[in-house]
Amino acid sequence: MRDDSLWLTVAGLSVRLDAAALPTQRRLGLSARYGDFLGAPVAAGAPVAALTVAEVDGDDFLPWADNAALPLRVEWVGERLWVASPWERGWFDPARGAGAVTLRPRGELENFLRVMMAWLCLQRGGLLLHACGLRAGACGYLFAGPSGAGKSTVAALSPGATVLSDDLVIVRPVRGRYRVYGTPFHGSTSTAARCAGSAVLAGIFFLVQAPTHALVPLEGPAALAQLAATTPFVTTLPAGAALTLGVCARLLSQVAPQALHFRPDAGFWEVIYA
Repeated sequence: MRDDSLWLTVAGLSVRLDAAALPTQRRLGLSARYGDFLGAPVAAGAPVAALTVAEVDGDDFLPWADNAALPLRVEWVGERLWVASPWERGWFDPARGAGAVTLRPRGELENFLRVMMAWLCLQRGGLLLHACGLRAGACGYLFAGPSGAGKSTVAALSPGATVLSDDLVIVRPVRGRYRVYGTPFHGSTSTAARCAGSAVLAGIFFLVQAPTHALVPLEGPAALAQLAATTPFVTTLPAGAALTLGVCARLLSQVAPQALHFRPDAGFWEVIYA
């Protein structure tokens, strides 16, 4: 029997995508988009999650006007996490490790995967973060900030480093230390390559555009609030917000956050290494 499953592994979490119901071109598109993250699970046994994916014609799942932000509805109904946008709707049950997603022809599976992965990481003491992750030598560095803060600029100014992602990364505790992982997820304007690698997290920097390079320590509630603000998809629900604050506090207790004042040249690395 032909097996049309795709094994997607991100940050050590494996998801088996049952793509048998998808058109051939759609399956090939998934293989191309997630290529470096496809392969057998990291560990033997059942995957963290198994998703059945289908494409079905029909009306939009949520109303949307072209000039408005794309709506995304996330809610827990019993044991199931439900995610809906105009062209995707699906559910995932963490206890069973199973779920199903229906796509309209315009839909993208990634819209569901990003939300599901954010919750999987959170439930395991990790975070999906809207941030740039770089690996320089044996160390990993996290650069966070709102859109336009300079995450892609930092990636472009770091030719000696490996860009894990300039948009969405994962931080997870592994054997008592936090690691930063690349993800295959793309933002709406990000074009940098994605890397399936990881590194021990050595620094967390919140970007501030400035005329000179400098590091400013961050402490207490301000640092916690800034890190929590970089966690998409989970903090809109009370349970997710509470879990997120706890995970952020544990992370910041191990890796001290700093504000990185920088101008658009590679000199910021000198103050990081100083």
